[in-house]
Amino acid sequence: MRPWLFPILIFITFQISLLGETTLSLQEKGRNALSSGLWELAETHFRESLQDPTLTAPAKAEISFQLAEALIRGGKAAEALELVQLSYLAEQPAQAFWRSQALVGAGKLTEAIEAFARQLNQPQAPYRIETVFSKATLLLATSQPERALTTLALLNDDSSRETANKSKLLQAEILTDLQRTTKARSILPAEDQLVGAELPFRSLIDARLLLQENRPGLAVEIFRNLVGSPIDQPLFRYESAVLGLADALAAQQDFTAASQSILTFIQVNPSAIQLAAMFDRLRRWLPLKPTPSDPVLELLDQWIEPPELPALGAITPAPPGVESASTSAFPTPFSNNERLVFSLFTRAIGLHRIGSDAAKAEANYLMMRLRLENPDHPLVDLSLYQLANWSLAEGNKDQAFFLLDTLNDAKNPSNSMQANAAFLEARNAYEGGDHKLAAQLFETAASTLSASAASVAQFNAALSALRGGDRTSYQLIFDQSQSADPELATQLELERALTLADAAEQKLALEKFLIANPQHPRISDARFALLEATLSGPNPDLDLARAQITQWEADPVLADSLPSAQLDFARIRLADLSKDSTTTIQLATRFLETYPENADIPSVTLALGRTLFETKDYNEARLVLEKLAYSDTDLHRAQAAWLLAARSAALVGTSASKEEALVLFDRALAIDGPLVAIAHLEKADHLITNMARTQEAAAFLEKWFKTLPADDSLRLPAGLLLGQALYAQGAENPDSLEKALKTYDALLPFADAYPALTHRLQYLRGLALESLPNAADPNKKRENQAFIAYYSVLETDQAPPEWEYFELCGFKALSILEKAERWAAAIATAEKIASFKGPRSQEAADRAAQLQLTHHIWEDISTNPAP
Repeated sequence: MRPWLFPILIFITFQISLLGETTLSLQEKGRNALSSGLWELAETHFRESLQDPTLTAPAKAEISFQLAEALIRGGKAAEALELVQLSYLAEQPAQAFWRSQALVGAGKLTEAIEAFARQLNQPQAPYRIETVFSKATLLLATSQPERALTTLALLNDDSSRETANKSKLLQAEILTDLQRTTKARSILPAEDQLVGAELPFRSLIDARLLLQENRPGLAVEIFRNLVGSPIDQPLFRYESAVLGLADALAAQQDFTAASQSILTFIQVNPSAIQLAAMFDRLRRWLPLKPTPSDPVLELLDQWIEPPELPALGAITPAPPGVESASTSAFPTPFSNNERLVFSLFTRAIGLHRIGSDAAKAEANYLMMRLRLENPDHPLVDLSLYQLANWSLAEGNKDQAFFLLDTLNDAKNPSNSMQANAAFLEARNAYEGGDHKLAAQLFETAASTLSASAASVAQFNAALSALRGGDRTSYQLIFDQSQSADPELATQLELERALTLADAAEQKLALEKFLIANPQHPRISDARFALLEATLSGPNPDLDLARAQITQWEADPVLADSLPSAQLDFARIRLADLSKDSTTTIQLATRFLETYPENADIPSVTLALGRTLFETKDYNEARLVLEKLAYSDTDLHRAQAAWLLAARSAALVGTSASKEEALVLFDRALAIDGPLVAIAHLEKADHLITNMARTQEAAAFLEKWFKTLPADDSLRLPAGLLLGQALYAQGAENPDSLEKALKTYDALLPFADAYPALTHRLQYLRGLALESLPNAADPNKKRENQAFIAYYSVLETDQAPPEWEYFELCGFKALSILEKAERWAAAIATAEKIASFKGPRSQEAADRAAQLQLTHHIWEDISTNPAP
């Protein structure tokens, strides 16, 4: 049976209006989602749109019908039916169409057929073409092909060539199914009237008709061309071409080639949607007395090799963002592998035909496996019936009647987690494993932490000591002195330059002074101040500083005018700013030995400790920094030393040093200085990353988090770390996942103006939601909500400011769609990711192309809409 014979709906997918706006409205986002097959996302946006109190009646009706489509496509037909029957939609012309679609979705097929028929009796009713195809679909689904033909014929003379061709091709296909070859030929459009996907559809019908006309040679040629060129062929039709080729070869009595063509296809496409029809042919074409080395039976034997059982021990958890090999603590049941199930049954049939005791024993064994591993599969009843037949043929009437009684009493067990667990126990017992040990293993796997360490950005603290001064007073005196006392004015000009807080302004002022007063008595003071200015500020002029030091060293007069310690200190600053670690360490070590009482000793010690830290000499850095922190009277510098010492201890890596790092972080926290916030963040990160003490980290962060004002920007980095600590406890304490999610939700308002942070938060929200049980069904996760979180970052028409979390979200959304086998939506999502031209755009484009090729999602002219 063709897939479009099932009661699948024909919808109007509202097109997207390209307004050229940078911010999409909720309704536009809903339309985008609807056209991409993202029903849950479309529902969310349309519901939010309906909350707008300024909507006009027509706009409200339009959005309501769009919501109805999203609900029906998303499997919520009952809600859609309730929606379209609301009073404000009763007089809308489109109401009858959407009510009919909702009836189909609710399974009320007879009522829906009658509703569509009433609409066709009203020439002015909207969506006439869609109504015809919908009614025809339902008539075929309810085994009324003649009425379906009559309905489709209404469009034979439609003014749209595409619509008329579609109607005729579908009628020809139905007539071919009914073996009414001549009539099918008469209505089949000529090739020169067709374009695109219509051509391979016509070729498929033509080849099938050739088979019915007993012309298999010609049919083989057409079927081969179709199999060799999958473009524009929906998956079901492509597989029909594969089956047609096999049938045509079999019609030429080449059963070996016929079977081989099917086996080759199944080998590459183990999840084919027409496996049942393919294996049915393989069974029919098996020899009545095959040999044990029959190539069909040998390949089936390869396909039914059981997968390896999990290794003993805990299942290794996957870190956030990495797809796990398993979505639960229990393995995927074998019944998810349709090829395996059909292989078990088909090989058992073939083995029993061999007739030897060993072959019959293996055949019974395979049938038993099929029933044991796949209790819900439709082949179970057939396997029981086949076993009963074999028992009767061997004279074992008691066993045969027992099997038949079992067949009569069989009922499908529940598909709940409890049933899966019971099945797992049966399978493990069947495989001969140690059930007790396996149960312990999976319990361990279920409680394993699944978190990875996320790096918190490193903050470098730079303390600048700029001279303070009352600039207003200086300027007033200077202005008054310029004419009255030029010498005093010059002195004040120098003093004003020396007191400027901004290094760039000071540098310009001093350069101006030196040019104007080359013989001033305080020339050395001005030069050294200029040297310091070039080394200060956010943009130090290192080349100028280096040139000045060189000039100072070459001029004896200048050298004598300045204490050597000051020049050595300037050299250390220059080396430090130049990232010359070796020179900085050498000069700083010599300075500490040469000038033990100098006032710059604390600054030099801090520079030495920081440089040792940056060169990864963590033990030595810690010793230098701790010594400074204990002795320094400048509490802010001492806080910086404690913080760097703590970092050093954390990075040494031994258990003892990690514990000692916590003490050092606490010493930094005990000082009320500018680095308190950084100390909080780094201590928490150390607890999470280096010590895996996430519960302690969460408690520490929550206490600090509560003290931060509601509008404090620190809530964002603190909240990210808190969420990380809570998420990491999810396997042992599911409640912490809820707390992590609430934390991320609370941070979203802080990230409104920062898309990069929004992307990261939506990614983290998605991870938490994927791990949380669904309130409606605790055996399932909140994948629907996770998908909405991930996909939300793609709902823009602008390239993002960052790519990492943007693309992570996109690919996570894509994975959820692929897992749900929503191929059309997955392709649309992959193409959406690729459209932004980011680092992984080619990967997304390749994935879209591969999905399209594998699942044959082309422009389809049947009544089968996007899944």
